Amino acid sequence: MPKKKILICEDCPEIEVRNFSALLEEMGYDVSVLAKEGEPNYVLDNIEETVRREQPKILIIDGLEGRCYEVAKKALKINPDILPIIDSGNRMIVEEARIKGYYAFFKDYKSLDKLLEFIGASQ
Repeated sequence: MPKKKILICEDCPEIEVRNFSALLEEMGYDVSVLAKEGEPNYVLDNIEETVRREQPKILIIDGLEGRCYEVAKKALKINPDILPIIDSGNRMIVEEARIKGYYAFFKDYKSLDKLLEFIGASQ
């Protein structure tokens, strides 16, 4: 059975992205990363091309200073079957994402298990 493809969209430090990516890979996922530390516009500017090339089934999108919704919309235009998940350390972004109908998790060590369980259940 092929591995489910996940695309992580981030603007946080590279070490955090590598650790999260490695954890997902250990769980059996095929992981790609679209990230540039401190530059949320980089993700927004490159999401369409990356979705076409990588063809992920799940997007895990950082809050990207509130640009996460634009990233999700652009990705869904390319592939309406993608599951976008907002994973932000900003509680206001998480609450707004939920109001807008997105699956959203608060990025902290307590919520990591919930996020990983949700990803596993979405198979």
